[in-house]
Amino acid sequence: MNCFAVSHNTSPVHHRQQRGATMVEMVIVAPILLLLTMVLIHHGLLFFAKNQLNHATFMAARAGAVNGADPVAMNKALVDALVPMYGGGLDDTQLQQARDRAQQAVNITQNTVLKSNWRVLTVINPTTASFDDWADPALMVKGLRVIPNSGLEYRPADKIGANSAQTIQDANILRIRVILAYQPRVPLVMNAYRLVLAAQRQLDMPIDPLFAAMVDNGADADGFGGYIPLQAYATMQMQSDPVEYQ
Repeated sequence: MNCFAVSHNTSPVHHRQQRGATMVEMVIVAPILLLLTMVLIHHGLLFFAKNQLNHATFMAARAGAVNGADPVAMNKALVDALVPMYGGGLDDTQLQQARDRAQQAVNITQNTVLKSNWRVLTVINPTTASFDDWADPALMVKGLRVIPNSGLEYRPADKIGANSAQTIQDANILRIRVILAYQPRVPLVMNAYRLVLAAQRQLDMPIDPLFAAMVDNGADADGFGGYIPLQAYATMQMQSDPVEYQ
């Protein structure tokens, strides 16, 4: 009977070679895994922020619907609804601190990033043309034009305004847009956005002016920092007379 002996190389040199190969694999794979993890975390946080902004925009539109599209009422409702996004709280003090952070974020968005080019909250409808067609002089408030909201179901739905191409029912639909500057929590994310913007400029590609403003205006003196633009829209039937505040 023949016996075959299997030889195992158990020399220290062989083990060191194996450990060296593992280190090389780790050096190659670890940065990729770390990058993928950071991307997943960033998109998770971004998804939460966008959902919260959607809800806050809806709450702002609801406040506008019952307050004649008053921007003060809508902005207050917007900030109130952004409280969970900025920490929330378990008591009045914590909630007020979170609200202060939300208000600060809105102020930074308007004054530092958007400046005079855009507004944090914009009323898209009714338009100036809507008021040209449907404002009732008898309802004017403090020199501001007002569109009647009462009895819409009894008003003709086939009468189209010459300037707005809207019916009076269309003019009583409130549509708003909200822009918020979101600051990423994950390190190096803004570096990636800044590289994308630089590449677009280098290649003379079309650039979203809002995206460029968020990246450029939000950066500090050393070129670090910056924001990502979040936008949300909400549409709601007016429950009060729309007033031309803007």
